[in-house]
Amino acid sequence: MNYDVIVSLTTWKRRIEDPRFLRVLYRLLKEQLTVYKYKVVLVLSEDEFIGRKIPIAVKAFENIDNFEILWTKKNTKALKKLDPTMFKYDKTPIITTDDDILVTTDMVNTMVRLHKANPKYILGQKCICTKSNLIIVSRLRLYPPNSISYLPEHLYDKYCFGIMDDEWNAIRAMNKGVKSKKINYNLIENLEYCGKSSALNLVYRTFDIIKSINDFRKDYPEYFLTEEEFLKSSLSNYLSKVGGDE
Repeated sequence: MNYDVIVSLTTWKRRIEDPRFLRVLYRLLKEQLTVYKYKVVLVLSEDEFIGRKIPIAVKAFENIDNFEILWTKKNTKALKKLDPTMFKYDKTPIITTDDDILVTTDMVNTMVRLHKANPKYILGQKCICTKSNLIIVSRLRLYPPNSISYLPEHLYDKYCFGIMDDEWNAIRAMNKGVKSKKINYNLIENLEYCGKSSALNLVYRTFDIIKSINDFRKDYPEYFLTEEEFLKSSLSNYLSKVGGDE
């Protein structure tokens, strides 16, 4: 079946046992008022859920036509809510959301409508522009097909501490030359529906994220150029070397 959009999310051992997470899934699957065809993909890691053992209540959702559990081997934490789904559904726009967010009933319909009006933009419920013009989208995000580059994953672990997926995706979008835009609609009914998490705040307190991204830019400047800019730069360097040899 062809879908207008895929909604993708991931979760972890402690959250998947929370009954409120079932409510998050149910809102995505059964309470969306939309004219568009969509599918919800829950990405889980075999390294985390050994033997693919998950609660029966979550597994029961597989009986719903527009739901899929997508298994991946390595646990890349928050990053896996996008990459495995993007690999499988590479020609379909993908909305990513978080496992503790209760979205509004018009989320899918509004996001697809906004995508159709802005087909070349990454859309975000929240956008932060850093001093280096890196635009970080978070909370709810829509990625058009082919809108981010595939950069070496070990750099994600090194510079984004294996957890800062929004920052990593912002770098990959910059490398692809795709712009991001904030949506002017509130599509979140409850931002911390499953309880307040201090995990990201702990990361921000422990690590200097901005410094790390600046270090990344210094060590690998080519990844902060668009593909077109990189090709032009490479060609210019090549021609200057050829000219120097003459």
